Amino acid sequence: MKKSTIISFLSVACLLAACQTKPRDAAQGGDALYGPPESATSQSSLDEATRQRYQALNKVHEFYEKLSAVQVKTTLTQEGGDWQSVADSQQFYEAGALKAYRSKTVTTVKDAHYDLEFYFDGEHHYVASPHAAWNQNDNAKNSMSYLYWAKLLIEGDDNSELDSEAPEGQWRINKTVTNPDLIQGLVGLLDLPESFSAQATYQADVTYLVDSETGQMLEAALKLTVTDGESSHVYQAKSTTQVLEESVTKDSLKPDLEAQVSPLEVAEGQWLEAFKAANPTQAISTYEVTEGRQAGDQDSNLLYLTNSQNGQVLAQAIGTIQDKQIKGYQYQLGQKRYSKTEDGSLKEESVEPIDFYYLAVQSLIDHSDQVQTFNPTDEAGQPINDPASATTTTYRLTFENDYDGLAKLAGAIDISNLKREGEAVYGVDYVVNKASLELEGFYLWSLTAEDTAITHVNRYSFRHLNQQAPSLIQFLVDPELVKAVKP
Repeated sequence: MKKSTIISFLSVACLLAACQTKPRDAAQGGDALYGPPESATSQSSLDEATRQRYQALNKVHEFYEKLSAVQVKTTLTQEGGDWQSVADSQQFYEAGALKAYRSKTVTTVKDAHYDLEFYFDGEHHYVASPHAAWNQNDNAKNSMSYLYWAKLLIEGDDNSELDSEAPEGQWRINKTVTNPDLIQGLVGLLDLPESFSAQATYQADVTYLVDSETGQMLEAALKLTVTDGESSHVYQAKSTTQVLEESVTKDSLKPDLEAQVSPLEVAEGQWLEAFKAANPTQAISTYEVTEGRQAGDQDSNLLYLTNSQNGQVLAQAIGTIQDKQIKGYQYQLGQKRYSKTEDGSLKEESVEPIDFYYLAVQSLIDHSDQVQTFNPTDEAGQPINDPASATTTTYRLTFENDYDGLAKLAGAIDISNLKREGEAVYGVDYVVNKASLELEGFYLWSLTAEDTAITHVNRYSFRHLNQQAPSLIQFLVDPELVKAVKP
């Protein structure tokens, strides 16, 4: 198991502190589940319908308090689109708290899909992508939990209603949730593919099917309507639950975090198709990319947490890296970027954001018949890296004295720092994981005869594809910047 290097290199302990809010606490049992008033079902002043409703809620609460292990399958779709997320989660509870879970998530857009596996041990989060080792990522998104479905039903000031048309032996309970805290937690837990401005409003209409004898929530169906300025977005979610055998324990959910990964098998002549399948840009809605821009002794480094769809950036948190620490975040929403000046005032500017991952993947696809594998050698011509033990393969494309050729390939990326006087070689390196075929790096560079090393380079390193929720962006950014944004 490899520990996420962003934890140490970028000091993301500060990021984690920013993320520890109600959504994460609620999902992991940080908040208790409060049931309806114990005396509600015995109050003679209540009408029969209200008494039955309280009886149902008490049953749900009693069942949850005794819950040990449960499987929750959740399907989330975007109305009017092809995007879909399916999460299959096994969850272990103890004394009413979520102590561990392991889930598999498949995100699909038309024929493209991206699979991830998540594990929470009660303290830390781990993620594994196909043909890649488990890595610790405490910013990883959560699965919708049995606990949170129960909180939506039982807690808050919004009244629920019993439906008289419920199937035999079941209660059908309808509720419209408007409580801000519950909504905030819901948005943080659902695997939404897009983030919204702080001015967005939400309405959650939920329908439950509950076993009237046991109090188990058998099914929960949600319609989430998001209004952000003049735009409206509708998501539909449906969860089904199944109580697991007593043999399912916290320990039994733990995967082998040190397991060796098996490389993706690629048939002869099928590398390009395999690369496309391993990098399905349509199905990737969030990722991290570090950008390093160097021209001689001048060097700048940024971290982008990006939310995008089909090559269009929806939102970004952009952190400046200094002394291995993030000094502060800018906030990008659409074509507007917001930051704070030295005197503390807010700055707004128009900036066309770049979907670096989409650009880099498409670039390698477009130039796959021109690149050559590259392994650096020493002065004696011996490989610096042992090809047999290397975890990545570098594919290189060069442009002799052709700055314009590299600029065309770079597209919207500014490479003016790479332009040299006189003769120079311009190039691009694509760094691909050997086992998974995921693109990990995209390096644009230039080199002259006088250079002893590459000192003019733009480096883009990708990680955490689909591992984090778009809502994380707002948690990282200064609240003043978030509130200043108008949709």
